[in-house]
Amino acid sequence: MGILSHELRLRIGGDSTDFNRAAKDVQKTSKTLGRTLTAIGTGIGAGMFTAFARDAVKAASDAEEIASKYSTVFRGIGDEANTMANRFATAFDLAGSTAQKMLSDTGDLLAGFGYTAAEAANMSERVNTLAVDLASFTNYVGGAAGASSALTKALLGESEAAKALGIVIRQSDPGFIARVNVTMKQKGISLLQARQR
Repeated sequence: MGILSHELRLRIGGDSTDFNRAAKDVQKTSKTLGRTLTAIGTGIGAGMFTAFARDAVKAASDAEEIASKYSTVFRGIGDEANTMANRFATAFDLAGSTAQKMLSDTGDLLAGFGYTAAEAANMSERVNTLAVDLASFTNYVGGAAGASSALTKALLGESEAAKALGIVIRQSDPGFIARVNVTMKQKGISLLQARQR
């Protein structure tokens, strides 16, 4: 035990030049590393803020474009259209711009088929309500917006996308053709409009 104590004293009490030099090197390295990490953190923070600001500006611009399209598609029924968008957004817990985009995308297509703004709004709300319900029921990968797009394409006769929602449309089926013809005659509407009803 005495020999061991003696050896410890020699090591601790011996020349500490190398130890001091190593400690100073560690201290310098630590300071340099600290400055480097601070610079990296500042850069990351600035980069994240810049990306956030860029995304916020883009989102605001997109929302403005959607609102403009919405008011154009449903021109002449502004108050009713705004009430519809608010009702739809609230019912399905959607952002206002998301609700307007879904409704105006479908409404724009329907206006192209000759629907009035009021008819397009009514049908658009019905189609998109169905889209949200089907997306939820089928756990559709594209969500409500994707389901809305699939149903809107089905209105054009592109029914393949609707199959993922569990909807099969057979436009060549004799029963479907007969129903379309009856609807056209009863309502005095075009073939495209009758196929959508």
